[in-house]
Amino acid sequence: MSNTATITSTSELMNAFLKMMDARLPQVIFQVPRGQEEFCFDLLGEQLQEGRFTDVKTMNGSWSVNGGQLTLKITYDDSVRVMAYMEGKLDTLSSQDMALYQKAVEVHDSLTDATMSEYERVKAFHDYLCDTVTYVDQGDVSHTAYGALVNGKAVCQGYAQAMDLLCYLSGIECRYVSGEGTNSQGETGPHGWVKVKVDGVWYNADPTWADQVTYISYKYFLVSDDHFYGHSWVAYPHLPASTTDYPDGL
Repeated sequence: MSNTATITSTSELMNAFLKMMDARLPQVIFQVPRGQEEFCFDLLGEQLQEGRFTDVKTMNGSWSVNGGQLTLKITYDDSVRVMAYMEGKLDTLSSQDMALYQKAVEVHDSLTDATMSEYERVKAFHDYLCDTVTYVDQGDVSHTAYGALVNGKAVCQGYAQAMDLLCYLSGIECRYVSGEGTNSQGETGPHGWVKVKVDGVWYNADPTWADQVTYISYKYFLVSDDHFYGHSWVAYPHLPASTTDYPDGL
């Protein structure tokens, strides 16, 4: 995919950035109306802060005033960096990212075989995370796939990004979603989970809330938007709708 696009409207800017983000490109260039360079950068920054671009860790921009060009350098969360490396879009990985890559492949290969359906694979990944990860906030690393898969300690973002990476290794479409969760005490706070495509249909899954320490709850596994109780998010156009529960749900 080309890393350059000509932009004439805010909708074109958002759509082009999302496509380039999905392609995990480390640098993108936008040809924008002269004098709108900073406005476009600020607009993307606002959307990043609001949770629209969930895979992006940092975004730095450079431009000349009235130059008509905005260049963005993007860094992604660790699970996405591993994906980009596997696709040849990154030449190297840090030692920590390489450890994540090796662990993810090891876990994936230990859980799956060629006879398994998509449903069986997704459930295996979901259950593995519930069985092996402890919900602990130890700072930034707890918000990463490395925290979940290598350290075995993570918060919701780590659980979700680890599941995203394991699904990627099986060729299963998955998206990390950032929104809010309301617990049984009525307390609301930031929360993350995934949308995953099984047999051509998108569902919601929350491995963090499934991890009930002594058992695995399937209340939030492969369910529709309407039945994803306690979760709220902005229905951005790039997020697939989940209109049904998995027919053989647990």
